[in-house]
Amino acid sequence: MKRIFIILALLLFPFWALAQWSAYVTGGIGSAYEAISESVFRVPQYTYVDGYSRSVAYGYTFQGGLEIEYSISSRFGLATGLDYTFSHSPGADLNVAGGSLRTKWHAEQAIEIPISLLLLPGRRHLSTIKLGLSSNFSLMYNTLGVYGSGMLWYNNYFWGAHLGYSRRLDDRLRLGILLNQNLNWYMEELSFKTMTGVGYGVIRARHYYTNLMVTVSYRLLEGRREKK
Repeated sequence: MKRIFIILALLLFPFWALAQWSAYVTGGIGSAYEAISESVFRVPQYTYVDGYSRSVAYGYTFQGGLEIEYSISSRFGLATGLDYTFSHSPGADLNVAGGSLRTKWHAEQAIEIPISLLLLPGRRHLSTIKLGLSSNFSLMYNTLGVYGSGMLWYNNYFWGAHLGYSRRLDDRLRLGILLNQNLNWYMEELSFKTMTGVGYGVIRARHYYTNLMVTVSYRLLEGRREKK
C-alpha cells in the first residue's frame, strides 16, 4: 500500500505545481460482464492448446475515488487520480476448467490509478471525452488448493483501458458514463489431473471483466483557470 501512495504522489505533483488544475470526488455504479478464456496443457509434455472454450456471466460493479485534472489548453487536458473498484458476477455459474469445476462467486477488488487524455469539444466545453489506461493493484487474497485438485490465483497487478463521456450540469457537478475493460486477467484458475476432450492434463481458466457505469463527479478544488 505504501508503494501505491508513493506512485500517486509522483503522479499528482505536476498538477499541484502548475496553476490550471481541478480536483473532483467521483463515483460510479453499473453492470459487469465477466469472461473466461480457457486453455489446456496436456500431460506429460504440457502441450499448449488454445481456444479450448469460453464462458461468461453478468453482475454489477461500482467505484469511487479522487480525480485530478490539468488543462493543457481550452480543448485538451490530462487526468489522473486514485479509485477503489469492485466487480462481482454472482448471478450465473461459470464453466471453469472445461466444465469439471463450477464456481458461483467471482469478484475483482482493486486500487486503480488511471491516466487519461481529456477532450473538451464544443464552444462552451460542457462535455468531456476521456480515453486512457489504468494500473490496478489487486486487494484479493490468493488461495491455494481451493478445490482440492485445483488452484485459484489473483493477479497482484493488472492493466485496464477506459473510455468515458461526461457533461457538466453546473459549475461543480458532472454526470457521465464510463466503459472499463481488463487488458490482462485479474484471476486465474488451474485444474489438475483433468480428463478433457484433448487428453489428460491441466486446464487453465483466465478471468476478465468489462464494466459499464453511470458516473457522478463533484468538483472540490481548483487552481487558476484561463478565461474562456
